[in-house]
Amino acid sequence: MMLPIVKKNLGQGLLELIIALGIAAFIIVALVQTMVTGAKNTRFAKNQTLATRFAQEGVEKIRNLRDTLGWALFFNTYNGITTCVGEGTPDTWTVILPCPANIDNFFTRKVVFNDSGDPGNTVAVNVTVTWIDNDGTHKSEQNTELTRW
Repeated sequence: MMLPIVKKNLGQGLLELIIALGIAAFIIVALVQTMVTGAKNTRFAKNQTLATRFAQEGVEKIRNLRDTLGWALFFNTYNGITTCVGEGTPDTWTVILPCPANIDNFFTRKVVFNDSGDPGNTVAVNVTVTWIDNDGTHKSEQNTELTRW
């Protein structure tokens, strides 16, 4: 009678299972990390786009204010000041610094007016929109020079 041959690889299946589970866990972690990073980048891109739009809107509001008030009143009222510009009309602009979040309670739009180049005839306008998220403070800036026309 022949005795059956016993193979010496009884634990090999368990070892292969542990290695396969380790590889699967590594792949799942990598996929989840990729998805989280993608969502974070999408949120940042959305906020950057909105901040740029709000900064451009601020420049247009100021340009419209200059056209509405006339150069002399605009220059004498706003030259050399820093103000917060929310979503309202110039009547609701505040001079509170540091600026509170004044757009959607998330973005802050600050405007700095400075006499530039040709005193009395030009005003440099810097509009900065900032927001804070888990990665820190971010900003979008728009600069323009308004002149006596």
